[in-house]
Amino acid sequence: MRSGDIATLELKSIDWDRDVISIIQRKTQQPLELPLLTAVGNAIYDYATQERPASSCTALFLTWNAPFGGISDEAAWRASESIMNALGIRQEKGDRKGFHISRHHLVTTLMGNGIKQPIISAIVGHVNPRSIETYSYANHTNLKDCALSIERFPVSLEVFPDAEI
Repeated sequence: MRSGDIATLELKSIDWDRDVISIIQRKTQQPLELPLLTAVGNAIYDYATQERPASSCTALFLTWNAPFGGISDEAAWRASESIMNALGIRQEKGDRKGFHISRHHLVTTLMGNGIKQPIISAIVGHVNPRSIETYSYANHTNLKDCALSIERFPVSLEVFPDAEI
């Protein structure tokens, strides 16, 4: 999900009986239904029942201070950045952070496993299946096809002790 979609999740977006999250994507205005994984469902339930401030606001995630309202896209993005910082992920200057990194990883992993573009596009909520082509530059399978062979260059076994040479 995009940070804007997370920021605008509503309590009714979670279908506990069917274990799905249903939204209309802000960027594309297309409906998207995602499986509600157990760990995600448990975290949302804990937040909603133990941490979420009491409010008549229908947004799932609320601001910390009254008057309680839905969080902004930026607040959702900053939450992901805080998590990455706490875990020591992507700490180099210029490293991109945020939910886009997860989307990028998902797309490139699915592409690397041979999943067809229309299916991947539907999963990440792109209207045009060709729009995921921008992710192909990081597709490891395709990158391997572009790599130059090093067979002509002598490499001692000490350099790659576990390699099959």
